Amino acid sequence: MQQGVPSATANLEICRSNARSNHRTARKRFKNLGGGLYRHKSGNFYAVLRSNGRVVWKKLKSKNRAEAREEIVGAIKKKEHLEPTANRVMTLADLVELHRQNPLVLAPSTLKIRNYVLDRFISTYPHARCNLEDISPIHLKVWLANTRQQRRLKAQGLNNYIRALRGLFKVGIEAGAIATSPLAEAKMVRGEDPERLTPDWETAKRIVAAVKRQESREFLEFMLFAGLGQAEVANLHGEDVDFAGGEIHVKRQKTGRRYQIPIFPSLRPLLCQLQEDGRIQPEHLIFSIRDASDALAAACSRLNLPHYSPRAFRRSFIVRYLEKGIDPRLVAAWQGHQDNGALILKVYGRYINHSHAQKMAALLV
Repeated sequence: MQQGVPSATANLEICRSNARSNHRTARKRFKNLGGGLYRHKSGNFYAVLRSNGRVVWKKLKSKNRAEAREEIVGAIKKKEHLEPTANRVMTLADLVELHRQNPLVLAPSTLKIRNYVLDRFISTYPHARCNLEDISPIHLKVWLANTRQQRRLKAQGLNNYIRALRGLFKVGIEAGAIATSPLAEAKMVRGEDPERLTPDWETAKRIVAAVKRQESREFLEFMLFAGLGQAEVANLHGEDVDFAGGEIHVKRQKTGRRYQIPIFPSLRPLLCQLQEDGRIQPEHLIFSIRDASDALAAACSRLNLPHYSPRAFRRSFIVRYLEKGIDPRLVAAWQGHQDNGALILKVYGRYINHSHAQKMAALLV
């Protein structure tokens, strides 16, 4: 390399500025390839080096990635005080610790799942102390296959592991420790998509009536008539029920997002009874229990029915209102979804009432 290594006075195409400002402005124009090497959207390669405490951007002559890396190495050898700004020595264990700081700004519930998966990964993966650049894609695939077999993971469980590892290596790329993810070619596993057990509306009401313990029965009845999950019902407080406004304020536990549902006609008698019993009080939970799975299982056994999960009541609610011709976008909003009904249509589209579809089609005349 004839020009050598950039210095404070060298006449080179160098951009000097605050490192943080460089990162913000360069993200749209440059791709971080790791080890101090960046590629501009024009196809040119740049070295990002540190010289006497300053960050120095230098346009490289090479048009090939491998040659560009050699050019950086040559620059470092020629002037020993230069070093790439990216951290080139980071182990897998170091990366997991960096991920715990949540640089991807994941939701608390998602971060909790990711950390659980990564804890298992770092404690069982045999190459946890290796440098990131030495991690082999085939070793990761073998570990995933063994983990699936040992823990008998279904497709969804295995995909949780793949998502967690993808997020982990994304942090490594953004930190400049690796150029590409060793799981870049790993694909999500498609499940067999079994038919989820969902009782029809009348069967669901029979199950609720067969529950012996009063609070468990009311808990399940609330789930069915409000279309809410266990976590949402268990965290409802008295002030969340607005009788005057005719709505209930719900916090979706998965995302922490708040939304409202109407007080449905089928739900109102139960709410009035709970209010009469003094159970709807500000700053007090409406229900003292958080899980009615055992009560539901016992009721299903007494009726000789399949053992439905509590979530099946939520599906019963969705199916009932779709069959009644309610707009799928509205049903989705009542579930706390923000996709304008896309998921509801994908999963439950076959339940949309045919006569309602005919009425809508007639409007096109």
